[in-house]
Amino acid sequence: MKKGFTLVELLAVIVLTSLIMLIAIPALLNAVNKKRDSISDDAKKIIYDSADLYLNNYSSVIQSSTTYCIELDDLVNSGYLTSPVKDFKNDKEIPLNYFVKAVPDGYNSYTYSLDKECSGTRLDDTLTN
Repeated sequence: MKKGFTLVELLAVIVLTSLIMLIAIPALLNAVNKKRDSISDDAKKIIYDSADLYLNNYSSVIQSSTTYCIELDDLVNSGYLTSPVKDFKNDKEIPLNYFVKAVPDGYNSYTYSLDKECSGTRLDDTLTN
């Protein structure tokens, strides 16, 4: 009696391996792309600190109970950040059309987040009025 695998058994293993790869590879690629597109915590900390200085500079004009949106371009134009805003960990440039959302969490204290869109009061609109 010969020992080995039949053609059907080999084809079944190849088909099962292909199905597993079809499921696993896109999920892995999405995870890698998502990580590559994300901004590092160090870069966010620098941006949030700049936004905090910006808000503190205009504390006499702003209301402490209002959620503000500060565009990175405004932080660059005001001298709080230098252009290009770069994430050195990922070696990529952060677009200046991103917003820092400042949500009040106490007296003159804010929680910050960074996003492409912001649903709060634009701080530059408050300053020009």
